[in-house]
Amino acid sequence: MRNEEPPGLWTIGHSTRPIEVFLTLLETHGIRLLIDVRTTPYSRHNPQFNSDRLADSLAKASFQYKHLPALGGRRKSRPDSVNLGWRNASFRGYADY
Repeated sequence: MRNEEPPGLWTIGHSTRPIEVFLTLLETHGIRLLIDVRTTPYSRHNPQFNSDRLADSLAKASFQYKHLPALGGRRKSRPDSVNLGWRNASFRGYADY
């Protein structure tokens, strides 16, 4: 039987941070692998977080990057949704999930 701790799972949002600040946050907390769960990994306002640029910046700083949109992203509301109080269909999709 092994007594090792399982690896930790952290979440982070990029906000409007410069990429250098984002990388420092990852380094400070010992994160070596970033899994991007965004369905559409692009940002018009913060292009440093577009998947291609983010992957490149992470690689240059010796981090790993994987894009796994099936783990997150936008949820569609179900046809039989009981969450009809939500006017925003995206919010209803999350409530249905």
